[in-house]
Amino acid sequence: MKHQTDLIFSDYDEDEDASSVKAARNDAIDNRNRFSMALRWTAKKSGDMNISHRIGVGRKLQPYVKSQIRKTFGLSDINNVNLEASVYYYTQDRFGSHLMAQYEHQLAGNDLFRFDNHFYFRDEENDWIWQHGWYKYSQWDEKTAMIYGLYLEGGTRPNYRIEEYLVSTRWRKNALRKWLFFEVEPFLLWRRDEDFKVSYGLALRVEGYFGHSS
Repeated sequence: MKHQTDLIFSDYDEDEDASSVKAARNDAIDNRNRFSMALRWTAKKSGDMNISHRIGVGRKLQPYVKSQIRKTFGLSDINNVNLEASVYYYTQDRFGSHLMAQYEHQLAGNDLFRFDNHFYFRDEENDWIWQHGWYKYSQWDEKTAMIYGLYLEGGTRPNYRIEEYLVSTRWRKNALRKWLFFEVEPFLLWRRDEDFKVSYGLALRVEGYFGHSS
């Protein structure tokens, strides 16, 4: 079982904050409790496919269950397509789903291009939320990287339209400990509810990764 189960603690909603630039949103810091704790069981993990289920509490401590499948298609030595689908149920927010399609292309040297597509549906909102992102990853050395991105988000009601878009440059550094990472991300943001007037911002992050390998 130790190779099939994980205990997950998180201080953000991964079904909502799929993009790192979500820190730019005005409502990114609000009065909602985003803490999540769950037990995840990996039902199948073989090569390019991963199927998992989890049960836990999140979004103001609502009990929830979630199932997810992820598969990678290797198109060539430098091109991959990642597909992911999940369905979940929260006791108050009810049913929701997430679809993801991601294309990766290895560039020259240590550079990578990635095109992300996400689609979310929730009973609570009865609307599909979509997100598209284009990113270039440049690894300077084994501990330092830069990420350049263009991100779009919108909905399908009353019609398929852009609600916000953002451009950013993110500097990522592994320092002090091998499991500790720091990020600095200046960005420019345009939102429909602000008449698409440009906003300037800076996101700062600290991440820690802990694990065990046998």
